[in-house]
Amino acid sequence: GSDPGFPEAGVYLINSPGELEVLGSELLTSVAVDFANQSMIVLALGEQPTTGWAAHINGAQHVGGQLYVQGTAQGPGEGEAVGQALTYPVAAVIVPKLNAEMIHPEIADAM
Repeated sequence: GSDPGFPEAGVYLINSPGELEVLGSELLTSVAVDFANQSMIVLALGEQPTTGWAAHINGAQHVGGQLYVQGTAQGPGEGEAVGQALTYPVAAVIVPKLNAEMIHPEIADAM
């Protein structure tokens, strides 16, 4: 999806509805999450100048206080028709509750 609450690229670990509100998320506030028992991992590609972008979370591992998130950032294909509009591609997954001291994004470019 696209969510202007994530204008900067990054991987986010969300552990409360308040954290989503502070970010200004429009899309993800409608996702049903039991924050007492679950966390949300978000991969955001930041502001993109056209349509045709997609973010995918392929996996995540929590090791000690470290969170490793694997994902893919996909842009429009060569010669693909795109619309000229600002987009904010995001992907999110719900996982059992976790806390992490450090997040390590491992994001591959699918182009």
